[in-house]
Amino acid sequence: MKNLKLFSILGALSIIIFLNSCDKSEQYAVTCRIDGQEWLSKGTVLAIVGANGLLINATSNTLYPIAISIKNYDSLGVYALDSLNNAFLYGSSLSSGYYARLAKPGIIEVTEFSAADKRVKGTFSLTAFKTNGDSVVVTDGTFNVFYQN
Repeated sequence: MKNLKLFSILGALSIIIFLNSCDKSEQYAVTCRIDGQEWLSKGTVLAIVGANGLLINATSNTLYPIAISIKNYDSLGVYALDSLNNAFLYGSSLSSGYYARLAKPGIIEVTEFSAADKRVKGTFSLTAFKTNGDSVVVTDGTFNVFYQN
């Protein structure tokens, strides 16, 4: 009887471990590498799609949050950070953070949009600058988030 109980517990643990190791369905988050260091959203991710475009704000356990803005967002595609309409901020404000606007090369690409699911997905890469000239290189950026109207 004791062995049966032990096998039942081991069997249950094996199932839990197996289920946790399975590939999860899509992860809803913002991720990237900033100067080679992984940045992953933890906590609040807010995305809004409306008349003013697409705005994504994400927080992390790092010093700075991330904000992505596409002012004239209207469809899937590549949005360059070489206009006055599109921007990226890594920091809590323009004066203390790294900012990319009118930067080349720098892109935000919206690869999927679902009005039915209220989900938007895409990628980004760029170089962002502080007002003092310091810079960070942002690579492997992804977002897969639910949005509000």
